Amino acid sequence: MQSKRVFYKAVGVIAGAILLIGGIRDRAHFAHLHATGKIAVVDPISAYTRDSPGMSSTYSADIHFVTDQGVSVSTTRTLSRKLRNDVDARQPVRVLYDPLHPSDFIFEHQQSALGFIVTGMVIAIAVVLFA
Repeated sequence: MQSKRVFYKAVGVIAGAILLIGGIRDRAHFAHLHATGKIAVVDPISAYTRDSPGMSSTYSADIHFVTDQGVSVSTTRTLSRKLRNDVDARQPVRVLYDPLHPSDFIFEHQQSALGFIVTGMVIAIAVVLFA
């Protein structure tokens, strides 16, 4: 019985640590792009696709922009609700890209996933206290 408890605590702490580390890396990546990234305007997005894997829906669109060095970047990305609203209102969409690796970019108003850090900490602490 005691060994099961230790096992569940270890699994919980490891899961929490993975989420915490992933969240910290995500925030560091966002900070890097906000500090060193260049701004580019995405070519107008004419349409986006709704993907409904289950109860929730996600939306994705083909993104294309050209860097200040003339490098063309094209990829498909998931769109946030705010970004979909901007696309629907025909507002310009801007990205921050890494000048050394232009395909590494975030949308200008995109937020990092702070929830991963908080969730990781909550899981790790809860398992240690209650398991």
